[in-house]
Amino acid sequence: MDLSGAFVVSDALPYLRWLDLGGYERAMKKTANELDQVLEGWLQEHKQRNISGEVKGHSDFMDVMLSNVTVDDKTSSYDADTITKATCLVRFR
Repeated sequence: MDLSGAFVVSDALPYLRWLDLGGYERAMKKTANELDQVLEGWLQEHKQRNISGEVKGHSDFMDVMLSNVTVDDKTSSYDADTITKATCLVRFR
């Protein structure tokens, strides 16, 4: 939440981006990687639960996304897992 409201000098002066004044760029990249790891774990947990058949009557948004987005979809250049993680991230924001 701190990073979402932070004033980043490079947003106003893009040619200073390489300096990373305040360390915000590095912090944002680190936070994005940590969030991606959490979502990847959640995705793998849902996939394992679907394979083992534990999802009978209870399904959440991630289960619905997994049933609708397949590897064969050519909707974009991203793979199905990336699309699912991004959509769930936006959904629960």
